[in-house]
Amino acid sequence: MDEVEELGELKALPKENFIETAIEAGKDIHNVSILNKTILDEGVDIPDHVLIWREYGEVKFKSLEEYHKRPLQKSGEKVFREVKSFNSYVLKHFVDGETVISADRAEAIFNCVFDDHSKIEPGRGNFMASLVLSFSDQWESWSGKNKEYFSQSDFAEFLEDNRVDFMAMDDGENKNLSAVELIGLVEQLQSTRKCSFSSKINRVDGSVQFAFQNGEKSEKGNISIPERMTLAIPVYDGGDIFAVEIRLRHRINTESGGLKFFYVIDQMERIEKKAFDKMRDRVSNGSNGSTEDLVYPGTGIEVLI
Repeated sequence: MDEVEELGELKALPKENFIETAIEAGKDIHNVSILNKTILDEGVDIPDHVLIWREYGEVKFKSLEEYHKRPLQKSGEKVFREVKSFNSYVLKHFVDGETVISADRAEAIFNCVFDDHSKIEPGRGNFMASLVLSFSDQWESWSGKNKEYFSQSDFAEFLEDNRVDFMAMDDGENKNLSAVELIGLVEQLQSTRKCSFSSKINRVDGSVQFAFQNGEKSEKGNISIPERMTLAIPVYDGGDIFAVEIRLRHRINTESGGLKFFYVIDQMERIEKKAFDKMRDRVSNGSNGSTEDLVYPGTGIEVLI
């Protein structure tokens, strides 16, 4: 029949049109097959999940990956802040002969590419993980005030706020302040903040003794300040504890007699480098910071650090 039957909103095609449509569909399938064969003959690797067709003389491609239950390949980048989590993730997803870890000390970052180039085949580099290190609160506090002048009261307050960072040490030559001595120093600095200082004496024990006078109360006396103090703080969050030596410096205002302090972190850049090297050792060894360390050697992971 040549008429079109009404089926609600749908319309049935005549039998002749069904046959023509089927024939055309068959031709399209044949053309796609020929097109695939031509492309393959030219050395182009076409995955099974890619649909190829020709439209008005133009070859078009469409990936069908979005219709799969799961992605066909791993991709994306995950960012970690702790070595333990980063190492566990790397050991879970590494690909033998393809996974590469590199380090950037200037940015304090470790980068892992799971699908990098192997020695034989190229890789896509679409699946990555990064470990971003952060300075500890203690290191930021001390390094942030490095070489910065303090008034007496501000310096006393700063020492008191960070008193837990001081290392107890007495090796015969260098004696660090004890907690009691540190509190005593803070109290002296606070009680003499309105006094004028006129002279100093470098003592045998390495400390500096200042003579002060309070004109209003006719008080005189001396206050001793250590030349060096040692901190016990981590440079990076979750990193090793380092002995950090600070050298105390001062300035006396010749007119008012006021006393100001600043400190210098000894070998600051060297300490930061050493701290990064320690973190690098943890990453390169796959250490999770426990007695049951996970080790990369033998896994096929290439560590370029």
